[in-house]
Amino acid sequence: MVWLGDNDPGCRACMIWDENKQDTVLFNFVKDLIQWRKELSAMGTYETIQFYDSGINDVLLYSTHTKEETLLFAINRSQTEQSILIPEVLINHTLVDHTSGASLDSHSPLIVDKESYRLIKKRSH
Repeated sequence: MVWLGDNDPGCRACMIWDENKQDTVLFNFVKDLIQWRKELSAMGTYETIQFYDSGINDVLLYSTHTKEETLLFAINRSQTEQSILIPEVLINHTLVDHTSGASLDSHSPLIVDKESYRLIKKRSH
């Protein structure tokens, strides 16, 4: 720790040091992102990013892929649950919700909770 002496100018005042008052949901989400980036090759690639029209203003829908895998990101910033169609390019493929491990029907709408996201992985055959 850097010692600033007795005249602390308050530059650390924004840090919440009491663990009981910290945003543990955000902290755990960032830990998940770091872990996913380590295990999912398509997570950090920007060479092959494809945006899709979700048909909903508050929903961002895009995919990234490498030779090994394809990921679909559905991010819902609205105050209501949203139902999103899977992009045609992923229809008839085996899809898995990466966070839950549940298999998904590519012909069924993808439900994204309010102010939430879904990370979908196309399973390799």
